[in-house]
Amino acid sequence: AGTAAPPSAEFLAGLAAGVAVDVPLHPLDTLKTRLQAPEGFAASGGMRGLWGGLSPVLLRALPCSAIFFSTYGLLQRSASQHLPALRGTPWCDAAAGAGANLSACFVRVPCEVVKQHMQAKGPHGPDTALAATARRVAGGGIRSLYAGFGATVGRELVFAALQMPLFEELMRRQPLSGDPQGHSDRVLCSTVCGGVSGAVAGAATTPLDVAKTRMMLDTERWEGRGMRHAMADLYAEGGAKTLMRGAVPRTAYVGLSCALCFGAFEWSKTLLSQVLLC
Repeated sequence: AGTAAPPSAEFLAGLAAGVAVDVPLHPLDTLKTRLQAPEGFAASGGMRGLWGGLSPVLLRALPCSAIFFSTYGLLQRSASQHLPALRGTPWCDAAAGAGANLSACFVRVPCEVVKQHMQAKGPHGPDTALAATARRVAGGGIRSLYAGFGATVGRELVFAALQMPLFEELMRRQPLSGDPQGHSDRVLCSTVCGGVSGAVAGAATTPLDVAKTRMMLDTERWEGRGMRHAMADLYAEGGAKTLMRGAVPRTAYVGLSCALCFGAFEWSKTLLSQVLLC
């Protein structure tokens, strides 16, 4: 995303972007998870303990964001070199974004499983300390740690295929796109375009996110069943209202997080590029 930079600058900027996003917006993500939990919002903790599950988020934020941005840049450069006809097309942006999100999922899913168990149990549930929750989840083996992996990958692939082409197109069309020297302007544009594209993709993928959350929190019910069955059961449970549960906080969270993420990434990448190229 954005101007060319050394791969090391993209990786380090991705680390900075991860911290800038997940920490300040974590309470909003907790609200979304509790709205989608099978026990219901109040039983999952309501408005109490909104910082629950922050520890695994910190463990996830750094590597996942770095993996996404560095892989996205690598795939974009590879496509430009080997498939020049696809350069700058929505297909190239979608494929690069999907590949980058897929790579990050191998780190994201175990942390997400632990995080959502900590968020959804509420302050009066089982011990929600990081170590205790991780031991409880890991007690079910590797399949427990990767519960909902297929659902998460499905959600992330669709999300990236929607978000990245929209983000790149907005960046190409924004009025300051012809000024490569306008660092502060480019950071602002990356922030706005990232927020808009993230909010649109976040709202559109809410049904996939609801199914993913349920599969992670209720592994016994969904074991051996895929995303299609989960969404069909959820629709039978309460129709479109159930599938769109938590849509408002998810759209707000994803939009704000993408705005912060892309803005922080662009700012950090430009500064790091200057340092590394000196």
